[in-house]
Amino acid sequence: MIKTLRDFIAWPIAALLLFFTARRWLFLLAALQPRRANVDALPTSAALPSVLLLVPVRNEAETLPVFFPALDRLDYPSDKLTVVFINDGSTDAGEAVLQHWTAPRDQWHTLSLAHNRGKANALNVALARFIQGDIIAIYDADEQPAPDVLTHLVAPFAEARVGAVSGQRAVGNSLASPAASYTAFENLVHQFITMGAKDRLH
Repeated sequence: MIKTLRDFIAWPIAALLLFFTARRWLFLLAALQPRRANVDALPTSAALPSVLLLVPVRNEAETLPVFFPALDRLDYPSDKLTVVFINDGSTDAGEAVLQHWTAPRDQWHTLSLAHNRGKANALNVALARFIQGDIIAIYDADEQPAPDVLTHLVAPFAEARVGAVSGQRAVGNSLASPAASYTAFENLVHQFITMGAKDRLH
């Protein structure tokens, strides 16, 4: 009975491990294939689509002052970029920080929600109220986007079959601790193997 029960549990686990191992090898082999020639073709400034950049925020009063300058450094045309910060029921000084930074910028807006109902709800509310933008981009307030990131992110949408694009992320404190180093390694595996393979296998 014990042997039968052990086999009953062990075989499905072994099958799952084999499946995910084979999947990882398939992704690795696919990721090593050459990229499509037109993936990196960047549009001219006149051809750039309008972008609605959404930033859900909850209790980020300390990180926002670091995030704002990174947005100011974006080299995307200001008349084609609308930024909306969604204050999702923050209980810190985040609302005051947002108002201070968005007030002098015509294309920056703050959408304040009285109650926290999660990131997905915050994004849906913002999308219902701000309907402009050919492309929807989403950033978290603890990120530091590179100046040319939006230009690179919108480029693949020149292909009709492209419906979503994920940018490459780098962990800023990858050597701070073993946990941070492992997170950075997992991030590299996800970006260069998993996502790279999916792009080539599509």
